[in-house]
Amino acid sequence: VIRQMGLVYEGKGEFNKALQLYESALKINPDYTVVNQDINRAYNRKYYWYIQLESGEGIFIQTGEYKL
Repeated sequence: VIRQMGLVYEGKGEFNKALQLYESALKINPDYTVVNQDINRAYNRKYYWYIQLESGEGIFIQTGEYKL
């Protein structure tokens, strides 16, 4: 249920809330490997935009929110 809530928030673009929920799901079940994939995808969606070029190639653009 927690993962599904994270997917809803991620779909709405609320990446911080989605990441919190994914982390909670992982604490409950550390072997839930699909949640690791969800976390990676949400971080990528939060910090990068993927743009498909007319040539068929794609590029990633870093958003301004990214901080080290």
